[in-house]
Amino acid sequence: MVYVSSLVALDERQLPLDGTTWNPIGPEGPYPYSKAQAEKLAHQLAAELGLDISYILPSAIMGPHFSALTPSLRGLFADPLHRKTPFNPNFHFLLVDARDVARACHLAAQRGKSGERYVITHETPLGFTDIFAHLQAQFPQGGYRQKPVAPRPLLMTFAWLAELGANLTGSEPMLTVADAREFYGVKLTASLDKARRDLGFAPMNLATSLTDTFDYLVQLEAGKN
Repeated sequence: MVYVSSLVALDERQLPLDGTTWNPIGPEGPYPYSKAQAEKLAHQLAAELGLDISYILPSAIMGPHFSALTPSLRGLFADPLHRKTPFNPNFHFLLVDARDVARACHLAAQRGKSGERYVITHETPLGFTDIFAHLQAQFPQGGYRQKPVAPRPLLMTFAWLAELGANLTGSEPMLTVADAREFYGVKLTASLDKARRDLGFAPMNLATSLTDTFDYLVQLEAGKN
C-alpha cells in the first residue's frame, strides 16, 4: 500500500524536511494536526495488522487539470494571474506538480520500503517574487510587474481586516492572521535524498510546471466566457 500524507505532518522547525520528524502542533492547528494524526494511525495499523505501507509526503500541489481551486492554487496562482494580489506578502512555499505526486505514488508502489516516509517536493521554496517574475516572462504583453513587499505590521493589519470582513459577510478571508503569522519571511527547505535513492524520484522542471498551471487557469477562464 501507498499512503499519501503531507509535508505539513513534519516539524517545520527542523530543516531540511526529510521525513524523520513529526509536527508537534496540537488541535489549534487543525490542518497539520489532522495530517500528522492520520498518518500516525496508518503507521499504528500497519504494525498491528502486518501491512506493507510506504508513505509519501507531498508539499503544496500545483499543476494543470485540477477539478477545483484549492486555497493554495487560488492564493499562489489564480489571484496573481487575475491581478488580485495587492502586494508581495513575503511568503515562500515548497511546491510539487500533481503529475509528480502521481508518479511518486507509482514508484512507491513498486519500490517503496515498508514503513518509510518519502518527501515529494521541490527542495527550494518558491516565493511571490518568483511568481510575479514568471508571469512577466510567460505573458509579456500582460502588463505584469513585481509588487512591493509588505512590511509585517501592514500584512498583519490586512489579515485582521480580511478576517473581520469575512466574519461579517460569511465569505472566506483572502488572508488569515494565523497564516500571516506562520508564513511571513519563512523559507522552508527539503531533502529528497531518500526518495531519489529508494524510488528514483526527481521532480519535473519547476518552470514547466508553473507554465502549465497558469495555462490551465487561462483555459478555465476562457471556458467560462
